[in-house]
Amino acid sequence: MTESKSAIIPGHEEPSMEEVRKILLTLGKSESLWATHLSQAMARVLDTASQNIDADAVSIWQFTGQGEQLVCVARHERLSGKAAVSGSLSASDYPTYFATLNSERVLAADDALTDPRTVELVDPLKPNKLRAMLDATIRRAGKVAGVLCCEQRDGPRAWTEAQIEMAVGLADLTGQLIVLSELRRRDQLQSLLLSLAPELGQNHTERELAELALKKLVQLFPRIWAAFYQPDPDPAFLQMIAHHAPGAPADYVDALRRMPLSTSVMGIALNEKRIVAIRTSDLQRLNQGGKTLALGVNCSIGIPLMHDTQLIGGLIVAIRDDDIIGDDELSAFSLASTTFAVALANARNVEKLRHRALHDSLTGLPNQDKLQADIQKILEPGTGRPNLTMLLLGIKDFKQVNDTLGRSSGDRILITMAERIARFAQLKEGAAYRLNGDEFAVLLRNTLSESDSCALAVALQQAVGEPIEISGLTLIPRARIGIASLPADGRNGYELLQSADIARGWATTDATGISVYNLARDTSGPRSLELMADLRKALTTDQLSLHLQPKISIRERRLVACEALLRWAHPVYGLVPPASFISVAEKGELMGPLTLWVAKRALQHARELRQAGLDINIAINVSAHNMVDAEFPRQLQALLVESGMTADAITLEITETVLMSDPDRAAKVIAELAAIGLALDIDDFGTGYSSLSYLRRLPLKSLKIDRAFVMELTANAQDVHIVQSTVGLAHGLGLVVIAEGVEDEATLDLLGDLGCDMAQGYTISKPLPVAEFIRWAHGWGSGR
Repeated sequence: MTESKSAIIPGHEEPSMEEVRKILLTLGKSESLWATHLSQAMARVLDTASQNIDADAVSIWQFTGQGEQLVCVARHERLSGKAAVSGSLSASDYPTYFATLNSERVLAADDALTDPRTVELVDPLKPNKLRAMLDATIRRAGKVAGVLCCEQRDGPRAWTEAQIEMAVGLADLTGQLIVLSELRRRDQLQSLLLSLAPELGQNHTERELAELALKKLVQLFPRIWAAFYQPDPDPAFLQMIAHHAPGAPADYVDALRRMPLSTSVMGIALNEKRIVAIRTSDLQRLNQGGKTLALGVNCSIGIPLMHDTQLIGGLIVAIRDDDIIGDDELSAFSLASTTFAVALANARNVEKLRHRALHDSLTGLPNQDKLQADIQKILEPGTGRPNLTMLLLGIKDFKQVNDTLGRSSGDRILITMAERIARFAQLKEGAAYRLNGDEFAVLLRNTLSESDSCALAVALQQAVGEPIEISGLTLIPRARIGIASLPADGRNGYELLQSADIARGWATTDATGISVYNLARDTSGPRSLELMADLRKALTTDQLSLHLQPKISIRERRLVACEALLRWAHPVYGLVPPASFISVAEKGELMGPLTLWVAKRALQHARELRQAGLDINIAINVSAHNMVDAEFPRQLQALLVESGMTADAITLEITETVLMSDPDRAAKVIAELAAIGLALDIDDFGTGYSSLSYLRRLPLKSLKIDRAFVMELTANAQDVHIVQSTVGLAHGLGLVVIAEGVEDEATLDLLGDLGCDMAQGYTISKPLPVAEFIRWAHGWGSGR
């Protein structure tokens, strides 16, 4: 073998033995070397080797797989500086080389292509034109852990004693750095597990616990990608429940959400019953292996999580870029895997207990506690203003069937009902619950109109009403359904359920078996008492307002008057329907103050209308309470004086029922009102039982035909006769006739043909706030 002259880095002389020891001592005393990350410390070691050992390339390799493989973990090229880390060697392919490393401290091959210890490396050496090799083994606890490799290209060369001394010293230093890094990481991992311990006593779900563990794991290994898995229903797969992979492409993550065991590191780990690390080019044979390598992953670790010999889940950790995990560090994950497995098993048991606590044991449906929890979550701050509809269902005569046929037959009926209701709820994008006994609920994430709610309830009745064969009998279940919505019928889940339950009680006496909650009908419930107090407060705040709906002359199509309609914007329930709060006001003796509030506000709006050039009056509704109150005329007169408006600014609308509740007292009040100059109209004519002779004696101005006779006028000949007769009767009494509820032009034209004088309804305009009404009125006038 021809010895080549040893080359020196241009501008540098080869260091002497004394200088080598000084360089090693200085580097070993560097505090920053020991404080930095292992990959950065190795880079400094290689940089020192490159500057002081005449070699084209220097690299550090570590043994893995119980010494069966050498993996390159750091590399430095003389010409290009730091080089990409890649490459691995297997003992089975290069047995002589591996045996030499295990038996010799230094392998100095002047010509690696002919040296018997390295000749078997010819295939990996030739493509890179490598000829001379200087390997100094890295040892820990007396065993070989890796090798510091110096390589020369193009031709053979002799390695000097100083170069060998430098390589050995740097290899020893690298071994100490690896030990320190592993100890540091072991301590950090134990600290991590200790910090996780308090969380194990909490009622976390598996997903929550996995996310928490990942968060802590990333604090220790900032550059890793990691994912927790749980067993899939198909035993050949695992399901991802949490992951940390910043920067990973979405399609790559999605492809790993369901992991096949046959081609994953976890499958290998389960087969070998230990933690397994697959490195560099071997990753190619794993699921998504090619893409994994392309994304900079150099090692994939499979950590089975076993509890009582049962697979609880798995943790897969991907080591990226120049991060390094040695075999000895893998053992530290054994402690972590035990802790994680116990934690996940505990979380799974907690989830089972939580599921049992929130689900009905017979039908498997969520129970009442789950219903309330779901509603509470929907109502959490920041979720907007949610709308909910609840259908509360009970099975008619279920107790009788259960007592007659026995509990097992009753249970079969309940299970069948649960399946049907659950299918129905799923089709409607809702959720089904069993509350108790034969009581079920369907919760929908929207608010429906009364007609749509009833149609939905009919469909639910049909869904559950299919025949059931029980004990040789064919039974046809009949459902009674109560409907309530949020926020109109409650502020929370308990109030919503209470309202639906009240409606279901009404449904038991309804021929359809369906009832919608109506606050006006619920005169004794807690909602009624609460609204009574809220209405009292609303009278002194800005929650109440008036909207004006125009009345026009049918013949001239000219605006001639309007009606004031009361609106209540409740701070919790939103707009409360007038039918609901008027009944509350009547029960709470608030009609007097409420009517006076409306009259005062109507007079204010009348002034605004006249200031805007609209000389029309405003009609307000008056209750039975007002019409038998001797003080009412004087109170209205005081409001007229206070406002500075004349009596023709407003008109009072009273119903037939109001008049006939106490005719004599009402006549006296009406006479006093007329004496003030206030006009009176009969509202909703045709729905009460007034005496014509009585009406004839009252100082009335107009008669308003109820909307029930107007809305189907063009399609109902009987309604035409009723309206025609009413117009003739009213005109005979000298009254103006007003039709309300006019929804289209055809009805408006027909009313004109029948002799009706005025009309009011949505075909003309919906009720509007005063400012919008004024704009509408000017537009109507200019367009006519």
